[in-house]
Amino acid sequence: MGKQYEGIAARLNFTTPGRSARKAWPKLKLGDGQSVEEILEALKERPAFEVAASSDWFVELQGVVAASDIDSIAAQVAGLASAAAAKGAHAEWARFPLEGNAFLCQVWDGKRKKFVEAEPEARHVQADYRFIQKGLREEAKKLETAPAKAPAERGLVCGCGAPVQRTATRCGSCGRNFKEPLLTDALPPNWKEALSSARRRLRELGLHPNAEDSFEGFAELHPQNAKQALGAPGILRDVGITLLAPEELERRKRLFEDVSSWPRKFPLGRSKDLLEWVDYAMERALDADRPTIERLVAERRDTLETLRDVKRTQPGWFTAAAAAGEKRGYVATLGPRMNVLLAVAGKAPVGTEEWELRAVLRMAPERVPANRKRALLAQAEKNGLASSAGLGRWLDAIRWVERRSLAEALSSLLRRAAEANAKKPAPEGLVWLAQHVLAWKEDGRKLQLWPLPDEELERALKEVVKAGLPAGLTRFREEKVAAPRGIEGREAWALEFHRVKTPKVRCPECGASIAPKAELRIPKLGKTLGARTVRIYECEACAREEPTPDKLQVLVEAGAPGKTKAPVHFVDYPDVHEARTLVKKGFDEKRYRMFLEQNGLLAPRAVKLGGYAGAYEDPEQLQIGVRCEHPSVLLHLSPAALGLQLPKSRVAVELCMKPGCKRPGVSEEVSTD
Repeated sequence: MGKQYEGIAARLNFTTPGRSARKAWPKLKLGDGQSVEEILEALKERPAFEVAASSDWFVELQGVVAASDIDSIAAQVAGLASAAAAKGAHAEWARFPLEGNAFLCQVWDGKRKKFVEAEPEARHVQADYRFIQKGLREEAKKLETAPAKAPAERGLVCGCGAPVQRTATRCGSCGRNFKEPLLTDALPPNWKEALSSARRRLRELGLHPNAEDSFEGFAELHPQNAKQALGAPGILRDVGITLLAPEELERRKRLFEDVSSWPRKFPLGRSKDLLEWVDYAMERALDADRPTIERLVAERRDTLETLRDVKRTQPGWFTAAAAAGEKRGYVATLGPRMNVLLAVAGKAPVGTEEWELRAVLRMAPERVPANRKRALLAQAEKNGLASSAGLGRWLDAIRWVERRSLAEALSSLLRRAAEANAKKPAPEGLVWLAQHVLAWKEDGRKLQLWPLPDEELERALKEVVKAGLPAGLTRFREEKVAAPRGIEGREAWALEFHRVKTPKVRCPECGASIAPKAELRIPKLGKTLGARTVRIYECEACAREEPTPDKLQVLVEAGAPGKTKAPVHFVDYPDVHEARTLVKKGFDEKRYRMFLEQNGLLAPRAVKLGGYAGAYEDPEQLQIGVRCEHPSVLLHLSPAALGLQLPKSRVAVELCMKPGCKRPGVSEEVSTD
């Protein structure tokens, strides 16, 4: 061979530490400041070099390296292997001549915390380095015979005017870092077509925006060298995409940092963060909160108007919000909400959406024109009479448009139901309301009418019943429905959850110290279920980036704190979908829904132990068992109720509940619906 080459290979096995360690490994920073992911991408660009990831468990790399580069590449591979070993993986690598058999492998020794030499044929060496050597020998021959590449592009010039190489990562003159992300400020109106066109041209530069990321990957582009960093802006400008200047990003970041302080400076209710504060202002704020809103508008009118005018095609604002610690997706809804605050203070017209009208009505009814009030009430009445789903909004409209109490509004609807007769029967919505008010009074069944707050509705019901229900309402009393044959009830418990700050654990991906999101205290339940303390963890930073089930940690301990109150015991029945599969013939879905509602089972509990499993994405996942190999019981959780970011309606894990088990197990992965 004319040019001298050597071979290098490595095998990293993450089977023992698990999937979370494998996902965290690429984000680690090595000694030169580069991340594992950046080094892997650079190695992939080398000729005759291959980096392969087999599923979520193995990473293998091998390549032919010129003798002049072998020392630096070997140092990088050794760094990658060391980083994998630090995450608990089996790590090994070898540098070898392409001819001859005299070479050794480097295998990580966990006890001695260093790499030790081993023969390629040793039993604990996982890769077949002799076979790899043979394959790389053939690759080296191809390199020798390959035609010379065309000369590299010339004429690349940094913004400071200095010439730079296309592979440079930093300008030698001004120090510009060509790996700094390119942030998109705004997209053109036809942004779907623009992104498609830009994507094709960016691929020629070696940039590959991830279509699954925010704005199809165009919110942030991550160049790796001067060619990409200097070439991409021109491509983006050609299709109408504007970039966000660093100083403008800092300005917007400061703006969002100020907005994040509003719950403290302009308190509304008990809101602690911006999300809760805005939701309270839109859904629960009353005329007593109006002075606070008007003071906010007087002091921050410019900020409110700026945020009101943010469009969904301006990714730069989403990026700035994330940089200030706010959620990206929430920015899209801020515009019309900021307009509501301005409208309350008389600095903007009331918006066109119904929810905007209702929000302004609660705080400043005189700001809403009379014709719009009448239209709102008429539409709410139409929807409420047609279906029970519209009753809550109808009652809400009555009390704010007509300025009546909730109890007075509720009494007026019950009188209309009682006055109905055979010639003019009561509409469906009023029948449903009469039935459920009677069930609340006689059976204690909970009544919920969204968007009315539960505690306000409860007070109104007590007032109405104390004053006396209208005569003739009892004819709407609902018949009692029994469970269909073939379905047996199962024991279950509705658990309360507690907010605690300790004990903290480490996030397996980013290493951050995280406090529990919720703690469940389960006393001994009969003779078969022992006491347990369960803690649920979720790293907010990692979940914000990718809210997936593997971001949850569920830890369980034997025993529960003293004087733990016994949870509510109930008999659980399957939901409608599961019941349909259990009852082979004659299943009456309407009557079964009525049965679930009468027994308080229509809405799932926030935390349930035992009972029926329900429909989960992977039913087999619920039957894996726990590490202590004792019989397990299912624990069902509502992520929203616990304050988790996971966008699922419920998750389930298996728990060992056997009394006397000192180290009770929990399933390694959660199941989702």
